[in-house]
Order: sequence, then C-alpha cells, then structure tokens
Amino acid sequence: MSALMLESLSKTVSYFPSPTNVGLWDGPRGAVLIDSGNDADGGRKLLRAVEASGRSLAAVFLTHSNADHMGGAAFIASRSGASVYASRIESALCADPILEPISVWGGYPPKELRNKFFVAPSCAVEAIAEGGALSAALAGACAVPLPGHFYGQTGLLADGVLFAGDALFGEASLVKHPVFFMYDVAAFLDSLDRIAALGADLVLPSHGVPTEDGAGLCAMNRAVVLRVADSVAAACAGGASFEDVLAAVCADFGIELNWAQYALIGSTVRSYLGYLREAGAVEAEFAAGRLRWRRS
Repeated sequence: MSALMLESLSKTVSYFPSPTNVGLWDGPRGAVLIDSGNDADGGRKLLRAVEASGRSLAAVFLTHSNADHMGGAAFIASRSGASVYASRIESALCADPILEPISVWGGYPPKELRNKFFVAPSCAVEAIAEGGALSAALAGACAVPLPGHFYGQTGLLADGVLFAGDALFGEASLVKHPVFFMYDVAAFLDSLDRIAALGADLVLPSHGVPTEDGAGLCAMNRAVVLRVADSVAAACAGGASFEDVLAAVCADFGIELNWAQYALIGSTVRSYLGYLREAGAVEAEFAAGRLRWRRS
C-alpha cells in the first residue's frame, strides 16, 4: 500500500483504494477502519492517513482473517488503542494466524506458506456475536454474515454502503482470477443472494471498485463460480484423482502452479468437489489406495 488517497463514497463513508480496499466510516465514537492493510507498514500508513484527515480512530472491523485484510491490525491497535472486531471464528484465527496456512494446506505448512502473505502478526480481536448487538463504536452499522470465501467472513453495512470483503469480487478481478479461493461454494452462493437482497446503495468489494449495481455484480460472480464448477465436473467425466482434476482445471483457466497457488487452488478444487458431490453431480470412491472422482 503506497501513497494513500481517501475517496469519498458518501457524507460518512470513504475508502482507501488499493489491491485490497480498506473502508473508513465515521461512526458514533470516531472513525472505523474496515480491514487494516496487509502488514505493519500498511497499518502504519493507514493510521497516519486517518490522523491526517483530522479523525480519531475508534475501532477496526475485520471482514475476515486473511493476511491481506488483517495484517496491519496488530500495529494499528497497539499504536491507537482502538479495539479490533471480527466474527467469532475469524477472531480465533487472528489470534493464531498460523491456522490459516494449516487449514489451506491440510497439515503443517511448508516454509513457502509460512510468510506474511499467509501468516499475519497475531492480533487480539473482540468477537462479535452473530445477530447480536455491536459495540458502541460500531453502533448504527450492521454486521452481515457473508461466509463462503472464508469461514466466518462478515460484511459491514454502514449508512447504505456494504463493505463486502471477499464475499464477491470486482469484474476485473473475476477476469484475471476466475478460480479464486473458496472454502464453501454453497455458502458463497448463498452470500451472493444475501448481498443482492440487501439493496445497499453501494457495494464495495475488497478487490474491485464501488458499484451501485450490487445485484449485477453478484450475478457476475455466480456465473464465474458455476463456470468453474462445470470445469471441475467435466474433469471427473472419465474418473479422476484429485491431482487429475486440479491439472485439468489449471489447464482450462491457464493457471501456473507454485507453492501458494497449489495450496490455494488445490483447496478450492476440493471445495468444489465437495459441493458437486453434495449436489449429486459427482461421485467418489476409494480403490487401490486412491480416492477417485467420477461424474454422476
């Protein structure tokens, strides 16, 4: 996050455009950051920008615990005294960030996944209860459960603007990275429906530009998810191992694997396989020490 420019979305809502957008809401007790940059340096620049605007920081709301969203939270909290909030399960991962690469890899992660892109500085986070009242610093806003991309991802709806985190992606991001990380495909699709039904004045994805057509962007995301699901199902047509399916999906979408991509895309393909099996589109069987997938 280089030079920070604050762009206004309404009288009380602004954001810092960056590869991972950071929101700013003028709440009842002071400014609230939505997400925190990807590391301590990003957090330092955000805090300076908030202070330079004449605001006093009251809180940080984390949409989820991925490092590019919570990496600056520990620094911001230590320097400002602001409380940090996230959903219950995401707050646990913020306290022990090594859990992210462990969950993605499925075991102790290799050294290539033990870096700042996967393991943010640990941060003490206050858990918000789903459906419960928010703290005084967040009063007037609404926490919107938007799981799917990650376990307990939560958006924040403030004065008509929905900060959606990674519950949906901007058009340019979808074109560049159609096979984006996903933990639960069915939950992601349900969250798209929830966003479309909210009717927010503006929707800001973390990776994209603000849009008044939240429903349209949700439809675009759904189409991409279903296209990836079709690719995964097609790879199972003649019977295939997980590695066969992964290779076919990578070929379909022009993905070159490295350690990070293998972990993220591999985990995502497993999520799609589970989703398709639940839907009855693929079947799985164990034979000769292997798990093989076959289109139903």
